[in-house]
Amino acid sequence: MSLHPTVFFDRIWPRLTRVLCILCLVLLSSYCTAPENQTKITGLTEDETYLVRAYVQVAQARDTHRVSHLKAESLFASIDSTIDTTRIANTIDELNRDPERWLFVFQRIKRDLQLSLERDSEEARGGSGAAADVDQDHKRH
Repeated sequence: MSLHPTVFFDRIWPRLTRVLCILCLVLLSSYCTAPENQTKITGLTEDETYLVRAYVQVAQARDTHRVSHLKAESLFASIDSTIDTTRIANTIDELNRDPERWLFVFQRIKRDLQLSLERDSEEARGGSGAAADVDQDHKRH
């Protein structure tokens, strides 16, 4: 007894396709949730996050420099004394070995800088927080 082609395509092919799709989804999800692939696919490592935070701090200090040189110098001194430059250099070396990771780092930097700008503009509208401190420091000098 042989299968007629229409029976195969009408009854068996859709079931076979569905089973193959489910199998592919299961394999893909197990790959994505494996611990060694998790940071590669979804997020940053601790060192990459540290690099992003350091970059955002430097960018904020640079922006503060436009308003208040003294406050910016204080921020730069604080950054210089607290940032682990060896860790940052090692992270950059690691990122250069896997250049695709830079995309995730740049996206996070962009997001964090945007959040920082939004937070600063909210503080400026409210008249409180760091933006007001910077403005007061500028008026004194």
